Amino acid sequence: MARLVIVSNRVPLPGQSQRAGGLSIVLQDVMDSVGLWFGWSGKTTPEGGGVHSTVHRGTEYATIDLSEDDYQKFYVGYANSALWPLLHFRLGLMEFRREDLEGYRAVNKLYADTLLPLTAFDTQTVTVDAALPTAIATVTALSGDSGLAGDFVTNVAAQTVSGMFSGTLAAGETIQVSTDGTTWIEATAGAGTWTASVTLPAGSGTLSVRTIDSAANIATGVGHGFTLDTSAPAAPAI
Repeated sequence: MARLVIVSNRVPLPGQSQRAGGLSIVLQDVMDSVGLWFGWSGKTTPEGGGVHSTVHRGTEYATIDLSEDDYQKFYVGYANSALWPLLHFRLGLMEFRREDLEGYRAVNKLYADTLLPLTAFDTQTVTVDAALPTAIATVTALSGDSGLAGDFVTNVAAQTVSGMFSGTLAAGETIQVSTDGTTWIEATAGAGTWTASVTLPAGSGTLSVRTIDSAANIATGVGHGFTLDTSAPAAPAI
């Protein structure tokens, strides 16, 4: 499941009375939707590094310490003395030192290297199958064709429809039959043939047939019209 990950220098740790940064103020109304908030702990240690993690109201807060040298170059030097004046149009306050830039880059790499294991997610393989089935089915007969043989005119509603198909049904593919084009009935397939039990609606219609696979790709088959006539002939006039 996807989650929102925020990386910032200042992290609004729960339960700590610290001056909120602009980012935390902007996002305070959506804090319950944040999955991970990562950044600097606000502390310096001789070596730096080390992950401190806590969970509050569904959000994980993860921070790392900086060494004193990293703090001076990254935070005091480049972030506050170069970036802040530049981005606030206070060029007269700007002080740029190449060693501060290198320290800034080093801390960003430290952030990235530390953050990567914290954002590892389970993966799911997705297969996109857009290939149509190759087996094409054809309707050939009704079991109770009470009119002329093969004319598909009958007075019997309960029928077994039979047919054949070309090619081979692959794994996950089935043949389906419909009397109205909306409700589909799964057929039983054998070696090149298939059968399905259906109930014909009164009047004229079409027996539709298709082949469908597990990805819902459909190959339309060759159907056949039918007529179900259960009305007795009118008595002849004398």
